[in-house]
Amino acid sequence: IGYGLSAALARLPQILGWALLSATIGLILKRIEERLPLAGKIVIGLIGMAWAAVTFMVVPILAAEKLGPIAAVKRSAGILRKTWGESLVGQVSLGAVQFLFMLPAFLAVVAAGFATAGTHSFWPLLIVGAAVALYLIVLAIAFSTLQQIFLAAVYQYAAQGTVPAGFSAELIESAFRSKEKK
Repeated sequence: IGYGLSAALARLPQILGWALLSATIGLILKRIEERLPLAGKIVIGLIGMAWAAVTFMVVPILAAEKLGPIAAVKRSAGILRKTWGESLVGQVSLGAVQFLFMLPAFLAVVAAGFATAGTHSFWPLLIVGAAVALYLIVLAIAFSTLQQIFLAAVYQYAAQGTVPAGFSAELIESAFRSKEKK
């Protein structure tokens, strides 16, 4: 953790630049989407998805290749084009697993809601709500960390052609369908 934090601090200007660029693009897309009818919202949604795909590897590129935000976006797009081309097919299921971990928390809130209604006391909902909020924060941090670790491994495979230690070649190779396998 210490090594990761020191590496991030060493790249803080680039990370802040990326955060500013990403937030600006997101804000512009959101503002345009708010002003358009349904068809325009769909188009902007597709543009947003394209932006997410093109910038998929920006964070590991910022860290590993020491590029600035715009150069990192160009490098990410180049890796995407070279490695996966038009057939980007996400196979990463961390979001589904995270959802499964979230279900008990939501069920606990519903149960606490019924307990609150039955007892006419807000304490069950307050206590469970606080515990669930803490649980969801920890869960979000854990899964965000796992996603970034996996993303760094996929980046290493895409950029250097090597599978990182601790990962199976099948897992990394199945993250996306290669354009040669179309």
